[in-house]
Amino acid sequence: MPSNSWVFALACAALTISSTAVAAPADTPYYTIADFGTVDQVAADVVPGLNGKGRITRWRQVDNSGYRPVIQWDDKQNVLDAPKGYLNEFAYSLNDHGDAAGWANTTQNPVDSLSTMHAVYVHKGKAVDLGTLGGKNSRAYALNNGGVVVGSADLADKSSRAFRYSAGHLEALDPLAGGKFSIAFAVNEAGVVSGGAAIEDATVPVQPVHAVIWHGSKPQDLGVLVPGRSSVAYGINNRNDAVGVADTRTDQTVFLYSQGHMTDLGIGGRAFSINDNRQVVGTREGAERGYMVGWLWENGTAYALNDCIPPKTGFWIESGDRINDAGQIVCTARLDKRVHVVLLTPAKRP
Repeated sequence: MPSNSWVFALACAALTISSTAVAAPADTPYYTIADFGTVDQVAADVVPGLNGKGRITRWRQVDNSGYRPVIQWDDKQNVLDAPKGYLNEFAYSLNDHGDAAGWANTTQNPVDSLSTMHAVYVHKGKAVDLGTLGGKNSRAYALNNGGVVVGSADLADKSSRAFRYSAGHLEALDPLAGGKFSIAFAVNEAGVVSGGAAIEDATVPVQPVHAVIWHGSKPQDLGVLVPGRSSVAYGINNRNDAVGVADTRTDQTVFLYSQGHMTDLGIGGRAFSINDNRQVVGTREGAERGYMVGWLWENGTAYALNDCIPPKTGFWIESGDRINDAGQIVCTARLDKRVHVVLLTPAKRP
């Protein structure tokens, strides 16, 4: 598989955990659910964000024109502005100060490949265009409470590199030896970054991608589960534990990297986020309804999130997108064939 498209693909293998077709065990985690409204399906990698205070980011059209990020909590919301000249904007990440990071593009169609797309940092209500590393496009995926933003940006030679932005400065993060591609997906409070980077491998026709974490600008190769195959780290916590997806010999699986070791969690899906309690959330392909299924992993056990919510809500949780240290999970879910953004909050099972 081409390494760049593999990084963004969302197809997952089946995961053998319980489903709503069978009553969940009494010790299954339980959550109340808050509906933050419907969203349009813009692209597979446009997902909601969550901060440590339980506030979320989603997106909506403004005056039937372009899309804008919305910060939402309880019954309140704040629509963010886009930089001048940009018609659409999306935010993936939200910190505890209410700052956001994402991207904006210059045409009416948010997925127009001919438009210009730039990473955006919304700080104190002002949208800042972060520019690129000399090429056409960039995209921000995460930020921390210190205002460090990470993502990927094009170079003048049309290759792309992971970047870190801080205090007005955009810098490229070094790739792995011989690699021509890298991307950053998450950053913790110490500024340690997780993502993926291509690596030279003469035994395969296409450069594989390895999960990496950057301490400063130098990447640490987290490795793979199968030689010659790929992995990428989507999430990192403040313990420097990383989670993501790795190839097996026949499919893909979720991994946890902790204390120098990459462990296969046995979940045929993708992990997107890990908190400091080592709770992990993600998505996998589901046998029921033909939809994806969101899951939670904690203390060695994986749970379908549809088993963890009140049974009569009507929601089908497709993805656990972010989890904070309070255990709250922002998810994408379906209700009456529409996609909703919902927030799950830990509670006692009634």
